[in-house]
Amino acid sequence: MFPYRFYTAYKNLKIHNLSIDSALGKAFIVAAIHNAPQLEGKSGIILDVSGSMDNYISFNSDITLKEVGACFAVTLMLSNPNCIMVKFGNFAKVFSCNSLNNPFKSIEDFCKNDGCGYGTDIIPAFEQMSKFSNLKRIFVISDMQVMNSKYYRWDYSITKTPNEVYNKYFKAMPLYSFDLGNYHTQLKASNDPNIHYITVLNDQVFKFIGFLESDINLVNYINNLNYY
Repeated sequence: MFPYRFYTAYKNLKIHNLSIDSALGKAFIVAAIHNAPQLEGKSGIILDVSGSMDNYISFNSDITLKEVGACFAVTLMLSNPNCIMVKFGNFAKVFSCNSLNNPFKSIEDFCKNDGCGYGTDIIPAFEQMSKFSNLKRIFVISDMQVMNSKYYRWDYSITKTPNEVYNKYFKAMPLYSFDLGNYHTQLKASNDPNIHYITVLNDQVFKFIGFLESDINLVNYINNLNYY
């Protein structure tokens, strides 16, 4: 089972019992280790904790967009302990996740704004992430609702754009951009083969990442599937 299911079970408990919370937390960890891939090298995970990320994932849910993002991040961290985690709004902060904590506590802590502000400026997040060496890939989780959207990309000033900052520090490094809000703005309006735009977070995402970072040709893989 995907770890997210254990998180939703935890969230839907009417009364929290220490033994039940602990059991669900252990189940989350086991599911994360067995479902999330062990990726080569160090990954950077950037989570948007701005005000709009407090919106629910659907009309029938009481789980917010940033909870979904944090659940994915903690899942990946449990399988890849060398992940670097950064949260951002107007400002950005590095988040230290203690793997000994109950994972639900880690999700809760990652979701906290921590003075990052309630706007959406990813430039500080890229600058924070640039302080760490030997990164192999970066995950950005956001609803892409930005304060200023020109030309369908994130753009904040004449002298500095998110795309320019990303290229300065991480050019040619794979970036997986998860758009949880389906706004029209994106990090970069181009066909850059190193930037992968994704609009869903589920267990199939991990398989997708594995394909993209392998020698498998996705078109050939799909064409060879047996649908009968």
